[in-house]
Amino acid sequence: MNQSSLSYHIHGSEQQYLEVCLPPEKSVMAETTSVMMFDDGIEILKTSGKKTRKRTNFLNKAIDTGIRILRRENLYLSSFSNETSTNKRILFTPTYPGKIIQIDLNAFDGEFFCQKDSFLAASEDVFVGIEASRSSENNFFVKKGLLMRKLTGSGVAFLSAGGGFFKKKLEENESVYISIASLVGFSKDVDVQIEYIGEEKKSIFGGDSFLMIKLKGPGTIFTQLLSIDRFEQVFLSFINQNEPKKR
Repeated sequence: MNQSSLSYHIHGSEQQYLEVCLPPEKSVMAETTSVMMFDDGIEILKTSGKKTRKRTNFLNKAIDTGIRILRRENLYLSSFSNETSTNKRILFTPTYPGKIIQIDLNAFDGEFFCQKDSFLAASEDVFVGIEASRSSENNFFVKKGLLMRKLTGSGVAFLSAGGGFFKKKLEENESVYISIASLVGFSKDVDVQIEYIGEEKKSIFGGDSFLMIKLKGPGTIFTQLLSIDRFEQVFLSFINQNEPKKR
């Protein structure tokens, strides 16, 4: 039980799923693709995931650019509401093996950011928006796939992490570099920059130049051990290597 009065339980080990018990007239938000099963009596309504509020010029640009670039992506969520007089159950599961991370927004001063595809579900007292990195007013971050979900409120949210997750608390001015695909989420005080690792760092990392996210504290960050992009690359490489050669 959480301060949001949402009753839930995370089941499983290697492949986890989230069980939520909805009292009458209560609801939970999620993407329909994450739903595994729910009881009869739960109604589904498409929602933007947040209250209507005045948007800044930057956020307007980020949302408009994001919608143009990710036109085929689902930027909206669904609200699953219990319209009966008895408790109802709904089960959510990540799209690939991994762990479920519980985020109590009260522990993060009411605000947290996560990768769009890392979001699993949230209680009705969490408002879910979209936002590009706050560190730049251009669309570079959106083009590179760093379109974030901004979680605000006093409830609880659930994120999915491929394979497992690593949590790190950054001290003041402490910085780390992680790959874009490894990022799950971070608290509001973390400074986020995407840096191009060029020629001067080839000798350290080896190989070609590439992009990394620089996260600077203070704050808390979560990373995943296996992203779907990395899994897809490894899987396709395995298929190509073992594909019978044509004569």
